[in-house]
Amino acid sequence: MHHFGGGYSDIKLTGYNWLHAFSALENSDADGAGYTELGPGCVAVHPSSDGPALRAAYKKLIGNAAFLFKKRSSFTTEWFKRVNKTLDEKMDLLKENPSRHPQDILGMQFSDGTVSKYPLRWAEIQAEIFHQLTFERMDSVIHVDIVPLMHSYR
Repeated sequence: MHHFGGGYSDIKLTGYNWLHAFSALENSDADGAGYTELGPGCVAVHPSSDGPALRAAYKKLIGNAAFLFKKRSSFTTEWFKRVNKTLDEKMDLLKENPSRHPQDILGMQFSDGTVSKYPLRWAEIQAEIFHQLTFERMDSVIHVDIVPLMHSYR
């Protein structure tokens, strides 16, 4: 998102053409656009964040499963910085405990009974950072109707 801008969607079905979303973003001063977050339970919260405040503001946040951003915006610059900071802080742990499974997370129990030491939580380097940043910069994103179908996708 930072280097090239554009759109992202989880691998989920959608019934929407995104042309209106790209036009809305292009014709605005906003850094990004996305669907209005669906509910407080959909908001990923970093352990150091104010979870209740973040979740209470879900209608002002954009969702994590489909969004668009302008390249090299102030939003994506800060987002990129925070992701890299998290990865840099955990570099040694990541080297020592590489992922054993595509959906590996800290504390996950494997079928052999062992517990994962992979040092990242499921949403740590995407949704936790994304939702917090969207909360901090609500005025830099606009809401557009591009929500994907959130059921029967696995």
